[in-house]
Amino acid sequence: MSRLIKDTTREERINIINELYHCHNGDCDSCGICSIFITQSPLEVYQPYIDGLKELNEVSREFNESRRK
Repeated sequence: MSRLIKDTTREERINIINELYHCHNGDCDSCGICSIFITQSPLEVYQPYIDGLKELNEVSREFNESRRK
């Protein structure tokens, strides 16, 4: 499945983020998503992708770079 903006609708991009970063129903020790995003939701972090402004990998790279600072 393509994840490129040109090949997806806004709804599909929301679904992609929800599938990639879904909650594991309390299995927090095995998951780690909350520790990655800390006080933000994945939907907030990936809003530029959802809105069609930046590709998924670009948002991921920028987010990871911001965490290293």
